[in-house]
Amino acid sequence: MDSARPNNPLNDQVKRINLLLHSFLSSHLPTEIVINILDLSEQWLLGYSASLHNGGRVKIISNSEVVLVATPPFSRQDITHLRKVTFDFRSKDQGWCSRRDAGNWTWFDAALCDDVDAADRPQKYHLQHNEQAGKEMKDYRVELRKAEHHEFFMDLRAGDRIALMGCAAFPGWVNYVESASLQLWMVDNLS
Repeated sequence: MDSARPNNPLNDQVKRINLLLHSFLSSHLPTEIVINILDLSEQWLLGYSASLHNGGRVKIISNSEVVLVATPPFSRQDITHLRKVTFDFRSKDQGWCSRRDAGNWTWFDAALCDDVDAADRPQKYHLQHNEQAGKEMKDYRVELRKAEHHEFFMDLRAGDRIALMGCAAFPGWVNYVESASLQLWMVDNLS
């Protein structure tokens, strides 16, 4: 995934700070400890970013799951360096419901799958429900961090892709998605 690393000015700045700190600290500490210090201070690089570009809304109707964005397959090295996944989306449900106590049936999942087109074997992890009977689009951000020992990171294997899925269940429920993106944050190995 290093080849897909976005050309991001923030990455250049973080890299410069990390190298400066490394040059200062390495005369007193081993490189492995310096890398751990940078990792704990969340001096991570944006390793991959993908956005939904469709020029309009995606409409996910009852009993449907749609892959909105997905990463390329992970290597073992990518998994070792991954520290955080950020999911951003702007969405709403159909804007009404007959019984508020009957549940909320539009939501988003993170999925680990080996083929995004088939998405028949995904392991899914609930991220967020839409506001029930919301009239306006709402922005959501969900972050999964490796340091929190989330099962998502424990289940990630080489060859897996991470996908953001929009979902809706039952007749009448609709998930309107205006935008969606995911970002992968990786530890800097100081190379």
